[in-house]
Amino acid sequence: MYNNKKVNKEFILDTVLNDGYKFRFVSKNFKEDRSIVLTAVQNYGLALEYTSEDLRADTEVVLAAVQQDGMALEYVSSELRANRDVVLAAVQQNKEIFNYAVRNKKVFIYLIKTLKNDQKLLDDLRILELINYNQIKQLKRIIIDN
Repeated sequence: MYNNKKVNKEFILDTVLNDGYKFRFVSKNFKEDRSIVLTAVQNYGLALEYTSEDLRADTEVVLAAVQQDGMALEYVSSELRANRDVVLAAVQQNKEIFNYAVRNKKVFIYLIKTLKNDQKLLDDLRILELINYNQIKQLKRIIIDN
């Protein structure tokens, strides 16, 4: 006899491995399965939106998501949105994250808090040419005002 749970999990893993976007359609119990979530976000970072709060706070899952799509930063737990490695990975994956953050208040607030508390991160971003001089000036003005 086959173990239906095992067969179903293998099917879901295979599905999200080939198309992480399909993760949004899986049942809730699979959305809380760490191995399935990790596979999904490695292929479609924005799948993070559809997982549990616990997995949105899992460093490995979150890093995989933002490394695949920096815009997944929007769905990261508030604690990890202030994590230097997470922010740096998101910006490295998508240089436009600053432009996006300006339009998305939730992401922008966490980005500013992270940069306010980590001048070295701001310097690293500049050195890696992930942000330009005008963006740095704009961010420093906002940081000072907050």
